[in-house]
Amino acid sequence: MTSRHEPRMLLETAVQACHRAGRILMAARAENLLTHPKQGAHDLVTEYDLRAETAIVETLLARHPDSTVTGEEGGDRGSGAIRWYVDPIDGTNNFAHGLPLFCVSIAAALDGVLVAACVYDPSRDETFTSVCGALEINGRPLPSAAPVGGPAVVLTDFPRGGSNPDEPELALWAGLVRAYDVRRIGSSALALAYTAVGRGQIACNLGTRSWDVAAGAALIAAAGGRYLTPGLAAGATLDERLEAPAFLAYGPGVAHSALLEAELTRLGRVMWTSTDEVVR
Repeated sequence: MTSRHEPRMLLETAVQACHRAGRILMAARAENLLTHPKQGAHDLVTEYDLRAETAIVETLLARHPDSTVTGEEGGDRGSGAIRWYVDPIDGTNNFAHGLPLFCVSIAAALDGVLVAACVYDPSRDETFTSVCGALEINGRPLPSAAPVGGPAVVLTDFPRGGSNPDEPELALWAGLVRAYDVRRIGSSALALAYTAVGRGQIACNLGTRSWDVAAGAALIAAAGGRYLTPGLAAGATLDERLEAPAFLAYGPGVAHSALLEAELTRLGRVMWTSTDEVVR
């Protein structure tokens, strides 16, 4: 492995790119944001999604020219051994409305395995990273925390918005709120980062893409948790797992939820497969 491919160097680049994008987003908070729907009224994009992704891609390719970048706004760019998954703003609707629940998410993969990841929350100036099996916040290991009593906290974004909400999703939501303490936070990457560090115990969502979850999945693995995807046989590629129609993540030491897995199965997602072999 060349020095350019060394996971800690990849992480350094991811952090630099996340922070550069984060500065763009925080500067934008004081401006009148222009938005337009991307795939529906509940899926917005702003000019700052594009600006932030451009800055990220410039940073990644300048430091690692032998890279392919998969971004939410620009698709695939470049070519090379390193594969980057980039979400310039995960939680765009929150960002557009001035809610401080959004982040920048970047993950790096080599040979079909996630090796470095960064989720940066610019509102709180918190940098969640994983590399070589180590999970850190702002460059420091996690402090030990006493268990919190009460129902497990589930972080999710469903039922998804729309004029005709999906009835099975509404039924799943009803089952969740009866059994858990549920938060609908609007960002899969933050939900996974928060679950990795113990602010939630379970994260799940439907209809995500690789750039939404790649970094968060790596954080969950580094924490000792479990990131599961449905309907895939053993040996599925990293892209197939990251593009699965749903995910279910458990924080470290959290028991599997028969309710959640049964309810998501009822939505037609019939088999849950761990991504352990594609994260290190």
